[in-house]
Amino acid sequence: MIPLVIKKKAWGYIGIDIVDKYRIWDMEDYQWLSSIANIISIITKMARINEALEQGQKLLRNIYTNIPAGIELYDKEWLFD
Repeated sequence: MIPLVIKKKAWGYIGIDIVDKYRIWDMEDYQWLSSIANIISIITKMARINEALEQGQKLLRNIYTNIPAGIELYDKEWLFD
């Protein structure tokens, strides 16, 4: 079993179970499974971050659309956009 880790905390585990024959796992097998676990962890973390960004954007868009005041947008040189 290899832990699936996000923010230094295990949130799940991955493993392979071969039931039809006995197998001794070598270091290459362990490294392969560990790499797969790392990829799954990274993809899951990215999906969570993406979801949080989308929720934040939706909230800001809702505020911008429904605020009962005028809003002006300027760039970093204070030029009207």
